[in-house]
Amino acid sequence: MNSRPIYSQTGTALTPPAMRTPNLGAAADVAAELRNRIYAGEWEPGEALASEPTLASELGVSRNTLRSALQELAAQGLVIRRHGSGTFVTDAQAVMASNLSELTSMSQTIANAGMDPTIRYTDKCVRTPTEDERDVLRLGDGERVIETRREVEADGAMVAVSFEVIRAGIFPAEFDVEEMHGSIFTLCDLVGHSIKYASTDVHAVVGSDFGLSMEARDESFLGLHQLHFDRTHLPILYARSFFREGRFQFSMMRVRN
Repeated sequence: MNSRPIYSQTGTALTPPAMRTPNLGAAADVAAELRNRIYAGEWEPGEALASEPTLASELGVSRNTLRSALQELAAQGLVIRRHGSGTFVTDAQAVMASNLSELTSMSQTIANAGMDPTIRYTDKCVRTPTEDERDVLRLGDGERVIETRREVEADGAMVAVSFEVIRAGIFPAEFDVEEMHGSIFTLCDLVGHSIKYASTDVHAVVGSDFGLSMEARDESFLGLHQLHFDRTHLPILYARSFFREGRFQFSMMRVRN
């Protein structure tokens, strides 16, 4: 492999584009300026910022530095970056923040953001589990599951869709699945199987990937596939929840060993 530096005709070593790094101090300054302009209402929610070349030229920085600044704003939930389309301002007041390391119900997260949560069950039934569901929930012969599909709204706007498979045996025999409503976490609390922790896989998808046919079918979602356990380490709930980009902002603390 040839590892010699690339030289221009004048003999000056050139830095390959992939090796160029953004000016982090300048990126922080650019992020602060754009953040102030967003808060001042220079762009309406849903409005696109200027193209990267135009914005970089206007601010007097490289495109790499600008991208670093935009990534910071995206992490804060102030903008959404869509590949091939541009960078769009979100409704910052409608973005709900949640730490991935904290296990909080969707309705509680929405309430914590000062918004009114609505949980609408669009499907619920008791059925025989599939082989995969039997394995993941460690079900015995003859045990049943409750399947649900829920749409979650914040102040009337759809922000998440969730599909759940719940161990039916945690509920009393007289429990009527048709009476299910609200938070599944709360239901589990009421029957003495409070959810204490969950193993989680994270996926990026679009609405059509999990069956949305109209609203937001072409929008990006963050999918969390979670297996929830109670305090006795019994798996009681497997959930596939999809959070609408620009509405839910997730963070996570990472520690270097």
